[in-house]
Amino acid sequence: MQFYLSSAEFREKFRMTRAAFYSLPKWKQNKLKSGVQLF
Repeated sequence: MQFYLSSAEFREKFRMTRAAFYSLPKWKQNKLKSGVQLF
């Protein structure tokens, strides 16, 4: 679902860039996604 967000929406939801998000371990990405109800 995070693929459908614009860059601005992504930064607003996750408070980081896509590059920073994808550099995180997969478990942390999943935790962040569930925190913003995208999982």
